[in-house]
Amino acid sequence: MNERERNVIGPRLRRGFPCHGNAVSNKPACCRRTRTRGGWMLVEAVVTVALLGMVAAALSVTQAEAGRFNAIQLMRQRCIAAASAQLDSVAATAQELPPAEVSRLWPGVKTQVSRAAGQGQWQGLTLVTAKAVGDARGHVVSIELARYVKSR
Repeated sequence: MNERERNVIGPRLRRGFPCHGNAVSNKPACCRRTRTRGGWMLVEAVVTVALLGMVAAALSVTQAEAGRFNAIQLMRQRCIAAASAQLDSVAATAQELPPAEVSRLWPGVKTQVSRAAGQGQWQGLTLVTAKAVGDARGHVVSIELARYVKSR
């Protein structure tokens, strides 16, 4: 640094200006205040809340549909179990399960058993059909299972 540069910079440093000014402002660049964003603008906050609201609405609809689907599937499993148990009972004991036992084991399920004589190659056997019906959130679930058993 030569003598002239020291003379130019020196007085400014002594006056409290640690750096050079520019042609637009008398204040040096480091001392000038610039306009900065200190927080969120109202529009940004409103858009964020609106987007979060739409996501929450979509999630609640999805959750409700998943709950309905699960209820229907649970009732379907109960109906299959009840109909299968009726067929097993008829095959083993030639008697149906009592309705009170069915409602105790599989809540909301009603069963109906029908018998028919086998025909053709199934002659001599009995066709047992078990139908189980249940209601899951307004959706009727109906399962029908059939099996040939030896006549007693």
